[in-house]
Amino acid sequence: MINAMVVDDSSFMRRAIKKILEKSGKIKVIEMANNGKDAFDKLMNNDEIDVITMDVEMPIMDGLEATKLIMDNKPRPIIILSSVTQYGTESAIKALEYGAVDIIVKSGNLSLDMNKLSNEIVDKVISVSGVTIKNNMRNLLIKNKILEKSIKKYDSEFIYSKNIRYKKLERMEKNPKVLFIGASTGGPKVLKKLIMGLPKLNLPIIITQHMPKGFTESLAKTLNSVSAMDVKEIAIGEELKSGIVYVVPGGTEHTILEKKDGKLIFNLKSNNEENKFYIPSVDVMLKSLVDIFNGRVFVIILTGMGNDGLDGVKYLRKYKNGYVIVESEETAIIYGMPRVIAEENLENEILENDKIADRVIKLLKTV
Repeated sequence: MINAMVVDDSSFMRRAIKKILEKSGKIKVIEMANNGKDAFDKLMNNDEIDVITMDVEMPIMDGLEATKLIMDNKPRPIIILSSVTQYGTESAIKALEYGAVDIIVKSGNLSLDMNKLSNEIVDKVISVSGVTIKNNMRNLLIKNKILEKSIKKYDSEFIYSKNIRYKKLERMEKNPKVLFIGASTGGPKVLKKLIMGLPKLNLPIIITQHMPKGFTESLAKTLNSVSAMDVKEIAIGEELKSGIVYVVPGGTEHTILEKKDGKLIFNLKSNNEENKFYIPSVDVMLKSLVDIFNGRVFVIILTGMGNDGLDGVKYLRKYKNGYVIVESEETAIIYGMPRVIAEENLENEILENDKIADRVIKLLKTV
């Protein structure tokens, strides 16, 4: 049984979320708190709490401050429940930087969207319940203990043995036309580190981060504040330009890149049946880039649950021009998306997240 704490200043929301979680039969809510300070005090006196759902806008101490306090003193997996307001989205992104693992959009009227929220919150609480968060000299190392026994242990000799088809290269055979980054759970914190480490590049960067509508705009603003390049959320109909970092928007429709009147334009995918679970989707955007650039795509897959990105990388491997780096198990908050690619030996390199930016710079200098 997973033990959870629900933190929300609304008594109605606390009861409703408690009911949703416990109805699953796999989760028991053992604590409820009406503000961040109350949550922190209860956590410090209860070692049985496995997962915390955290509201953002609360009196006395908000969810942002509470998340930072918890991560500095007694880290636990925190899922942020936030409304789509300017304060809510910006604070939620900041909470992810502090160590929260995911975001769920909280409707103003829970009863209007009960089924959708029920499935999402239960799935995410169960998924992160096996995550152990260690506070080590202010650096968070988060590893999924549930996966540890089944995940293959990689070292450089094994990864780059003669049996592996895709090798680490000292230089790229052809210069890539675009750098594409895919991420999910835990991604915003790693994205900030990666973007901070890159100089202004002579190619466009496109980021697909699993995140609801409204939150991707706040993510773009956060990344823009630390980037040597301009970072913006994609506007449908705009032209792709070199030296710009584009964040794929959340919402209900997939975004792709296509050629129109001799220009490369971001547009909505006409057939939205593909990958309904993830919007924005790593696979959908990556496949469109592979088609446009004949496989000359530099791909980085970061932390995240599930297997979004696997089909896109498989599609890329129809060409000989792509290069793929996946984040290592040692630093990935959730070693899911990188793991499925590594298990099928589709990557060129597996790197800890703090080494990826330098490697990108080195590889792009050689072409």
